[in-house]
Amino acid sequence: MSDYRPTFRQFEALIAVIETGSMTLAAKRMHVSQPALSRLIANLETDLGYAMFRRAAGRLSPTAEAELLRRKSRTH
Repeated sequence: MSDYRPTFRQFEALIAVIETGSMTLAAKRMHVSQPALSRLIANLETDLGYAMFRRAAGRLSPTAEAELLRRKSRTH
């Protein structure tokens, strides 16, 4: 994983999607529109160069990189 550090808002979006498994539910939790949340995640993925989620059967599952980022954040 690169040395890039996500913005607080990108990280907040990542955690919300991991916990809800849904862009729509995560957007509601964060009080933003679903397209705004999707942009936060897309920008994070572009900045890091990794996909953060696998999409299957209407649900989002975090990739190993997303879980690693989440764990690393808890230690700092």
